Amino acid sequence: MFNKSTKRAIFLNFIAMIICCGMLFGTTYAWFSDSIMSENNIIYAGNLDVAFEYKADWSDKWAPVDENTKIFKEGTIYEPGYTEIVYLRVSNVGTLAFKYMLSLNMANEESSVNVYGETYRLSDYLQIGTYVQDEYSSGFNYADILMPTLFGNRQNALKNVNLQTLSTADAKIVDNAPILPGEETAQIIVVVLTLPETFGNEVNTKRGYEIPYVELGMRLFATQYTYENDSFDNQYDANVDQPNVHEIYDLDDLDKAFEEGGQGIIKNMHMTDVKAELAEDKSLALNMYNSTLNGTSDNFVIVNKGDLELTGDGTIVSNMQGSIENYGTLYVNNLNIVVKGSKYGFHCRAGEVEINDIVLNAERGGLNVQGGNVTMNSGSITTTSHGTSIGYLVYAASLDSCSVTINGGTFKYVPGYYRHGVLYAGQNASIVVNGGTFSKGGSNTKTKWITEASGGTVTIYGGTFEFDPSEFVADGYKANLGADGWWTVAPIE
Repeated sequence: MFNKSTKRAIFLNFIAMIICCGMLFGTTYAWFSDSIMSENNIIYAGNLDVAFEYKADWSDKWAPVDENTKIFKEGTIYEPGYTEIVYLRVSNVGTLAFKYMLSLNMANEESSVNVYGETYRLSDYLQIGTYVQDEYSSGFNYADILMPTLFGNRQNALKNVNLQTLSTADAKIVDNAPILPGEETAQIIVVVLTLPETFGNEVNTKRGYEIPYVELGMRLFATQYTYENDSFDNQYDANVDQPNVHEIYDLDDLDKAFEEGGQGIIKNMHMTDVKAELAEDKSLALNMYNSTLNGTSDNFVIVNKGDLELTGDGTIVSNMQGSIENYGTLYVNNLNIVVKGSKYGFHCRAGEVEINDIVLNAERGGLNVQGGNVTMNSGSITTTSHGTSIGYLVYAASLDSCSVTINGGTFKYVPGYYRHGVLYAGQNASIVVNGGTFSKGGSNTKTKWITEASGGTVTIYGGTFEFDPSEFVADGYKANLGADGWWTVAPIE
């Protein structure tokens, strides 16, 4: 058995369940809607009413999942032999039948080094198993009898599920299961997670290294089921399908995910020659799961014309053209971008973009906005080259209109070079700064770091600057010089 310091090295960090229920691909229907929040994620149900509940012990009362729910025990320290069980219940509390899909989602993982000096991931050793059962049978709550028998002790729990290694487990747990309206139609899903006792020092973190962790969630999708009849039959909603769930191991899998939409999780840690495009009528939630997508020299790695969500601490590497070109709706959370070449790193031509926790390192320029609206909440943008064609950290100009809103983040211009600057607002463009840290690169002697041209505007309400931004500070605000030589923008008192 491991000692106390060893136990601390096997830490599993869970995020709350991710629940996304939605009516997708309807084009001629008008849907009602309902929503339930869960830890920064949201359940969407079109013309349906889905209840999602959980409990850790069968004798407990069911508790609803909301924005404060912690499905698994927070801060659990896993050691060999440790097993945790969670009971889930999906109920139909509306008047329409639906079918649902429950899928596994590994949002993020940090690896570490074991005592043998080998890099390891906790997901390669953890095992997960599930069991699905109708709550009622012939009017009798059969689950109340069955669950304590099947899962009342560790030995039975491990015996009554098909355990799979977490990193390679099938993403789909429940696929298109129908639930009719009524009080006795709910389904129970049991999730068993264990670190087998057969493992030893291969999951024992070497002293001095960070504790590895996994962020684990699940997604619940619900759509109408062909049950109710209209004046003709029960097939009027037969073509309302579940979003596809793609397990992505190669370029063909990736292309299929972008072609069909739905949700995807990348299981291959590195792919090259990536040229992916999402069409206008498609929606894709892509969990990059620590993977790297390396593009070609003459194409963007990803072109988005639809509705794209990128999460999972992935990395996009572009050798020349740029990482992402956006025309649609794009949500980015926890993404690393490396651009090696003469182009800007991230391009928005149209649409809406929200950026969270991005790390963008580009040789020649950061964010290029030529249309649409971009909001950056957190992360960093850095230029990394001393070349002769350095662009701006944030450049905005459009023949129509465009805007950039900066609520936070770190912006660092390449040290020692002063061709352009930090912010540029050109024709039909507006940049609003509410927060963030803006560096000119230390010793650089350039005097103009923010540029307005051709009617563009830069308006600053907050933030910290390594140069004086007073010319662009909003009415009622002031740039205050600190003892460290940095300027902080705040309301005039």
